[in-house]
Amino acid sequence: MLHVITLLLAWSSTIGIGIATLRAVTIGWHSFMWLHLLIVVGLWSVVFLRQMLSYRTRCLLLIGLLYLGAVAGYVGLGPAADAKVVFVFIALMSALFLPLGWMLAIWGGLAIALVLLGSGWVMGLLSFKPDFSTYAADPLVWATGIWTVLVYSCVVAYATYVIISLLHRKSKQIEAQAKHTQVLLDSIEDSIIATDLIGIIKYANPSALRSFCYSHQQLIGKSISWLLPDLIKSMKDPTLRPFAISGSNASPLSSPVNWRVTDGIRSDGSRFPVELTITEVEQAGTSEYLVTARDITERKRMERVKDEFVSTVSHELRTPLTAIHGVLKILSAGTFGQLHEKTQQMVSIACKNSERLTYLINDLLDMEKLAAGQMRFEIQQQPLFPLLAQAVRDNQGYADRYEVRLVLDEIDHGYRVAVDADRLQQVLANLLSNAAKFSPKGGEVVIMAHRQDGGVRVSVQDQGPGIPAKFHDRIFQKFAQADSSDTRQQGGTGLGLAISRELIKRMDGSIGFASTEGEGATFWFELPLAGGEWGKQGFTGGEQ
Repeated sequence: MLHVITLLLAWSSTIGIGIATLRAVTIGWHSFMWLHLLIVVGLWSVVFLRQMLSYRTRCLLLIGLLYLGAVAGYVGLGPAADAKVVFVFIALMSALFLPLGWMLAIWGGLAIALVLLGSGWVMGLLSFKPDFSTYAADPLVWATGIWTVLVYSCVVAYATYVIISLLHRKSKQIEAQAKHTQVLLDSIEDSIIATDLIGIIKYANPSALRSFCYSHQQLIGKSISWLLPDLIKSMKDPTLRPFAISGSNASPLSSPVNWRVTDGIRSDGSRFPVELTITEVEQAGTSEYLVTARDITERKRMERVKDEFVSTVSHELRTPLTAIHGVLKILSAGTFGQLHEKTQQMVSIACKNSERLTYLINDLLDMEKLAAGQMRFEIQQQPLFPLLAQAVRDNQGYADRYEVRLVLDEIDHGYRVAVDADRLQQVLANLLSNAAKFSPKGGEVVIMAHRQDGGVRVSVQDQGPGIPAKFHDRIFQKFAQADSSDTRQQGGTGLGLAISRELIKRMDGSIGFASTEGEGATFWFELPLAGGEWGKQGFTGGEQ
């Protein structure tokens, strides 16, 4: 569009120079007409050199040339000149083709030029040399003015047509995109529900209507509490409070709600488990909530079948395995006589494997108890340092198998924590055994404690190979192994860290790690200090 406008202006300026030349016969040739010739040359240069100039450069050159011509017209002929049409056209061109900053700068330049030129004519600094009556009586003068207005009117009409075409095309694209988005929403298997800030449903995709067994007319305009009453009643979570607030006091979510598991209710009153994501989005300048609900009935059923299977297998295996392991230990100890060397070797291998199976079953049962909330906790306030020292003593024998030394920072800061001592020892045993397994022979595992944000952080640092970056997100998941192949060098159930995380959470703490591959790993857990500000808000004991 810019190239076409430049070409039209170049041709029209060329014709205009011809008319101006004829006009000079009657009113005389003036110096500013040389500037008009320069503008014609400039416009044709922009036309022919357009491939070598950037878009913005062409815009600025075009507007600059027109600006010079308009100023020259005002200086030579005053406010009666057709240059005012050019000024209007320059303002339009800058608005169409330039960014906001450039447009405002050019508009400011036009305003300053008009003020200065007007002031010059009022103060008599500028004057029209030919006799005005002779100038006005010249038909060529009127022809030039009419020609100028017609040329710029045609250019403006063309630009307006192009802009309207572009807007129409953009409208079509937006409409097509909206239809495409609607098709995508209609084909998604998850329920998609849009509500306003007080939880009134504005949109529900077909999957939502099928899952909750409502028609479109029944659901639109109703509160989302019809579908998710348990979530709405959860006033303890500040991120969910907007759903329970009505009227003008509604407020946006403090943070997105990601994959929250709750119950949905169908139109017949039956319940089914759903997994939710709630985010705040902008629509037509107003905020609304977008609720994604995934029916996890089948997944819950499979998890229940799996848990029941694991529980049954664990309980059924524990008793006979305990007996087998006991017999193997007795045989290995030589209670019934010295065994043959090869027999002794085989019995020792069987004893170790049965011990590993015992650990696995115990971990499975612990995980089952934690998931069911059946594990008892005896929370008591006690000094932390003796618990760390006991863990080092109890686990040094295990570390000796790998020729690794456990080192405890000997500084007792007097930290007191409210914990279940046995469960804390279980966490420390998991962390220390992992650190020992992955440390090189002759290496050290360092245990230290220091104050951290109102609580105390216990760190277990090893000198092992570190944890691969791709495994960081799964480190605390059940059965997670950085090396899950059949030939992995270190054994383990993959449940130790998952159990440790649950135990620390039950004691109102948190757990994490820091590791760079090739530079070892540091696992840590944080506990509230007993009697401190954090401890007053945390778990105070009892059965979970």
